[in-house]
Amino acid sequence: METLLADLITRLTDLHPQLVDPSDLDATLAKAESDLSETQALLDEARATLETTRGQIVKTQSAKTKEFEEAVFTRNQELGDLTARCAVAQSDFDKLSGELAQARQFRDQIEASIVSLTKNI
Repeated sequence: METLLADLITRLTDLHPQLVDPSDLDATLAKAESDLSETQALLDEARATLETTRGQIVKTQSAKTKEFEEAVFTRNQELGDLTARCAVAQSDFDKLSGELAQARQFRDQIEASIVSLTKNI
């Protein structure tokens, strides 16, 4: 039994330096709580910045989408106007082409009459 007690005393003596003073634990806990509080504050600040940034991105994206949709609408209107103008121009061209064909035919008839009259003279 003495050996057992001696062995226990030796083991306890070896473990003694590893024991932590309770006042050190209180200081370590206070520092950990302070660090946690500081980290939480920084995290809250980062979340607020993230939300602000996200809000700005959504606002900007909405504005850009609206701007794009308005540009598409405007271009679509311009396309409709140009298509209508092209149809009118095509109609005018077809009319002028018909008149030109008649004028050429009339010129050819006049030239044929002149040739016929010059042969008879």
